[in-house]
Amino acid sequence: MTDEENYKLSYVLFEGGLATPQSVLAYAVSEDDVLLFYPIDEALHEVVLNGCLFWFDCDLFQYLEGGYEPAFMTTDAHSGVWYEISKGYCDNEIACMAGMQKYLRYCKDHNITQEKLAHDEGYDGENIMTLCDAVFSDDQGGLMGCKS
Repeated sequence: MTDEENYKLSYVLFEGGLATPQSVLAYAVSEDDVLLFYPIDEALHEVVLNGCLFWFDCDLFQYLEGGYEPAFMTTDAHSGVWYEISKGYCDNEIACMAGMQKYLRYCKDHNITQEKLAHDEGYDGENIMTLCDAVFSDDQGGLMGCKS
C-alpha cells in the first residue's frame, strides 16, 4: 500500500451519549482524499470524498448544528478548520453559523488556541477565537470582527 492510500483519522463526531452513541461519524484523510465512515453502523459503509469537495462548513459545522458533538479531533484538523473560518467568515461563505459557534465553544472548553496550533502545527492564521459568540449586526454593517 502506498502512502497515498494510507488514511489517518482526523476527527470523530457522535450523536447521543458518548458511552452509548446513537450515531458516530469518523473522517480520515489521505494525501488526496477524505474518507467518511460510520463505525458503529451494523453494515459498515464508507464514502470517499474528493479532497477538493471537502469543506468543514458542510462536513463539520452542519453535523454540529444537527446535534452531533466532537469526540476527537487532531490538531492538524483544528488547524484546517481555523484557516477555513478565518477565510470564509468575513466573506460570508459559512452557512452553518450555529455549528461554527458550537465548534468555537468546543475549542474554548478544550484549550484549543492559536498558540497551541502555532506550536503543534505551524498555524500562522488569525485568532478565530475572537469570533466566539460573535453575532450578525446590521447596525455595524455586517459580521462582528470583520474589516470592511
